[in-house]
Amino acid sequence: MSADVTIDIAEIVELELVHLRAGDIVLDESRNTRSYAAGGSGIETKGTAEEHDAFTDEQLRRDIEIRGVLQPITVEPLDDDDDNSGRFAVTIGFRRLRACLAISEDYPVPSLVRRPRGDDADEQAFDRAGANLAENMHRRKLKPFELAEALYRMRQLRPEISKRELGEFVGLSDGYTCNLLKIRTCATPELWRLFVDYGLRFSSRVSYIDLLEIVKLPQHEQVAAWHALLAEKEARKTRHKKARRANAATLRKWLKQVDHIQGSGDYRAGLRAALLAAMGETPWNQEHEKSA
Repeated sequence: MSADVTIDIAEIVELELVHLRAGDIVLDESRNTRSYAAGGSGIETKGTAEEHDAFTDEQLRRDIEIRGVLQPITVEPLDDDDDNSGRFAVTIGFRRLRACLAISEDYPVPSLVRRPRGDDADEQAFDRAGANLAENMHRRKLKPFELAEALYRMRQLRPEISKRELGEFVGLSDGYTCNLLKIRTCATPELWRLFVDYGLRFSSRVSYIDLLEIVKLPQHEQVAAWHALLAEKEARKTRHKKARRANAATLRKWLKQVDHIQGSGDYRAGLRAALLAAMGETPWNQEHEKSA
């Protein structure tokens, strides 16, 4: 299969599927609503990919080489007065396009052509960001920092839109939308960087509710409160592990107290069997059969 050689943009209908040469599609990261780090998206890390049962960048490239692009990317025509007039820019599917480019600039990329809404550049960018966010929300459950960043950028493009209207536009509740925007707006740049970096590497050990409390503090106290929160969660995790695991000495101590526990003889025999099995002195099945 080869990419279309000549495509008349004027004749393409909305959401028409065409095959474009990968090298002819403009990869403009400023259009990527998931650009969290300089020089790239910064979001598709190995840990994030594994957590969501997704592919790493290299795995995606190999899969496309074998099976092709299973889900088309979305592109939009560039303005006539642009230096790239007559070409397309990717708006959804940046990773898929990068993977295709890594294979070959001649790779035929299945692409849905979507025309920007409105005449104003900010309005078009807002519409583009909303479509990108919707596609990502349908693909997997986004983390709070991802949603907060997307909502924040959309609000910057359309400051006149209310938080309630923005929430309705993307399909989120009023309260959740307001809380996410409050976090993104009130967090210091350093706190936000820490939260994003943490979210990229871990799941939801730190929730947006935790961060909501921190951003209520004066700005000079936020980073210290963040580190204190992580330290407390780590200590709590350690205490929880210790509470769940009884060592051999504790098991022997409990074994000595079995005869003094109130209950029937069968009940005490069952406890003794369980403790001996936990200590590894007898197989559970064997001791259980004796006590039975």
